[in-house]
Amino acid sequence: SFYDSYGNLAALAAALDVTLQSTDVQASVHSSSTCTSAAATVANAAGVTGNSGLYYLGKTARSFTLTASASALTSSTAVGTTTAGSSSWFAWTGSTTVSAAACATLTLSATDAYANSTVLGAAVPITLATSSGSSFYLDSLCSGALTSTQIASGKASVAVYFKSNTAGTASVTATASGFANAEASLTVVPGSAQDLGLSFGYPLVAGTCNAMTISAVDAYSNLATGSALQTISLSGGGATGTFYANSACDTTASTVGISAGSARSAFYYKTSLTLVSGITLSSAQLTGTNAAITVFGNVPTTFALTGSPTLIKNDCGPYTLRVFDTYGNLSFNGC
Repeated sequence: SFYDSYGNLAALAAALDVTLQSTDVQASVHSSSTCTSAAATVANAAGVTGNSGLYYLGKTARSFTLTASASALTSSTAVGTTTAGSSSWFAWTGSTTVSAAACATLTLSATDAYANSTVLGAAVPITLATSSGSSFYLDSLCSGALTSTQIASGKASVAVYFKSNTAGTASVTATASGFANAEASLTVVPGSAQDLGLSFGYPLVAGTCNAMTISAVDAYSNLATGSALQTISLSGGGATGTFYANSACDTTASTVGISAGSARSAFYYKTSLTLVSGITLSSAQLTGTNAAITVFGNVPTTFALTGSPTLIKNDCGPYTLRVFDTYGNLSFNGC
């Protein structure tokens, strides 16, 4: 409405644009009751004393001040409060990053359609679900598995406990009748590096430069980075086995380093003989390991036929054909 300096309703002498601004930056003013088209500036024709076709849409439960201002007129303010709507949604709150094997607290809150917290008038049973490898629990020690919970009457939220031993991404879901599902994605980070692991391709072949990878892992075998260089000593591999620092196997190595911020490091292994042995990894900082290896013969290059040099007429005498690689090993591709 427009007033003169004495507080009387007054008609505009000329068209006037009025700017409307709320202290709630998520709120908007509209020109229709459907609140579909926001209008920060409202046009008013000459001769009118006011504009009754304005609607306010607030999405955040909070107090607000709405200010109307226009050129040559004194500004006017109105104070109001936006309250939460009806409970129809759930929302997960709490840290979205948790440590592997740690018992983390998650809060499930009842909200309206705009994520404002709402107090329930009656208890709501809720079904909980998580992705494979993770679970909900009853208490902060994560000692009892949980598949359902409830938000009690007169309450707006409930706390549940979550744990996963597997690093990566985990999903959590809450469902209840009459409510939209609440879904969230959590990042599970590995614990501190504790152990060493060794991996390599199959098969290991004699005379070949075989790539191998050392991994630092936490107590649950998740790859884990360290804050400092980890030095790993290499040993074993059989009497003819040698460790190398490069893929050409021309630079020998007795240690391998896993850099700070990394969880893996590569080295190479070569032997000219087939064998069954083990490779030992040891470190002052991490628990070592001994990995069993089997080295097979290379591609065939020669044959050998063996059997009795003397045969009796009409007697069926056994002979054996063997295939060897260039190092004298039975070939992996042989008989």
